[in-house]
Amino acid sequence: MNHPTQLDGIKQFHEEICQRWVSKGAQIETMWRSFRTEKRLECLRASTSSARLLQHSEDTSLGVVCLIVPEWIVLDITRGDSDFLLNILRHRATASLTEQLRKGANGQPGGAAAHETL
Repeated sequence: MNHPTQLDGIKQFHEEICQRWVSKGAQIETMWRSFRTEKRLECLRASTSSARLLQHSEDTSLGVVCLIVPEWIVLDITRGDSDFLLNILRHRATASLTEQLRKGANGQPGGAAAHETL
């Protein structure tokens, strides 16, 4: 019997993200762009178990979270005129996993760069 590997799980999760972006991406973009900074911050906090967010790209106060989602920086994401988060979501949903290792969204390094620091 073959058991799913961690890689299988990552691939499956990526497929789900792709499917959700195809079906809901335009709706998400419209809603997010209508939110002011306070509402964006509220949404981000609601999406975390501790309601704590990274303050900058080298913020280690949340442990390894900065290595998993280094681009999730509260000031960049919540700025009312910013598509920063939408660019991240779009990139995660439309770029292959290999592309994401090489290059991140918003001109940032890809996942390989973050994992080199592990």
